[in-house]
Amino acid sequence: MTKRLLLFYPANPFTKRHGVHSRFLQLLKYFKSRNIEVDMLSITNRNIESWPDNRDLAIDEKQLLKSLYLSDFAEGMEKDLSIFSRIKRRFGYEYDKFPDHTYSNLKRLLQSILNEKQYDFLFISSVYWGNLIKDLKANTETVLAMEDFMTINLYEKKGRTSSIGNFIDEEVVRINGFDKVICISRDEMQFFDRFCHKPEFHYIPHSLPVNSNSFSDRKTIDVLFIGSKNPFNRDGIKWFFEDVYPLLDSSIKISIIGHVNSYFLGYPRKYPNVKFIEFAEQLEEFYTGTRLTICPMLGGTGQKIKIIESLSFGVPVVATPKAITGLGTLSSNGCESADTASDFANKIMLLIDDDAYREAKSIEGHNFFRENFSEGNIFNNLDKVFLKD
Repeated sequence: MTKRLLLFYPANPFTKRHGVHSRFLQLLKYFKSRNIEVDMLSITNRNIESWPDNRDLAIDEKQLLKSLYLSDFAEGMEKDLSIFSRIKRRFGYEYDKFPDHTYSNLKRLLQSILNEKQYDFLFISSVYWGNLIKDLKANTETVLAMEDFMTINLYEKKGRTSSIGNFIDEEVVRINGFDKVICISRDEMQFFDRFCHKPEFHYIPHSLPVNSNSFSDRKTIDVLFIGSKNPFNRDGIKWFFEDVYPLLDSSIKISIIGHVNSYFLGYPRKYPNVKFIEFAEQLEEFYTGTRLTICPMLGGTGQKIKIIESLSFGVPVVATPKAITGLGTLSSNGCESADTASDFANKIMLLIDDDAYREAKSIEGHNFFRENFSEGNIFNNLDKVFLKD
């Protein structure tokens, strides 16, 4: 009998503008491979990632989704919030509260969908939307995707100056409302498993098909970074250019790809040997064409999708310690860890100048990816979440 799943995801993953979109497209690919029928509930009028109004599914999208339900975020929030509350949100006075992005119209739409259709699973993509299941009347198993430790992310975004007590309390309460939780990182899973006693926790890292090792391919790029528009990518790239870049050989070729470039509109004039590319539909040519990638993250939690993608092609990574924590191991993983600008620059030049060493790291990373993040292995682990009777 075909299982049915309703996924709430607050953006259009088919835009591929963020690493998390790749994560959920892979999950949709898994559901299709297991003949699990998926409907999606999403929103319009929130940001550039939102679905357009009255959007019909395209042909390729219909391969992964049966139906799409949309709710107007701007209209729903407008009705829910008082003028005073909107002013507080506009000027940041509610940042001392753990975010709740749900609103009454969205909850009513969700309830009406569940009244009309029977689903085996209701899958919520973020704890920020976790209150969607609060007071919900439905005979369905609830599943939460945990992509980040949100309390830490909030603390770092606020400059590490706020109290986190009410953040962590609310995050635990919301997680405890679910039946199952899938965690992209072991770190978050091990922490919350101690405080949340209702859900069944599963470690489900990001997965990708195993690509051919690209070491022998022709290289036109020395250093590659791929990143979306978020404050952690912004701060990491700012640090790279201000502190690391001056220590590098000026002849190396660097490419920065993604909407992170919107933070650095003046950089192309300052750094003529760097290519700043706002968006690339296909990333394979960039991964196969680079000697190494970088992940200079100074904050953030979860698992860095850009590292998993790089390793899937056998491309070694120079990363900060915070960037590789989500990999589960800090060594023998195809990454060079560096926590100072000088060390970061030295590791980059080592991998560029020493072909034999770069080849060894390439093989190491490719093997690590195959053992820990290959599509087949992770899909089998997902079976324990969605096909277990």
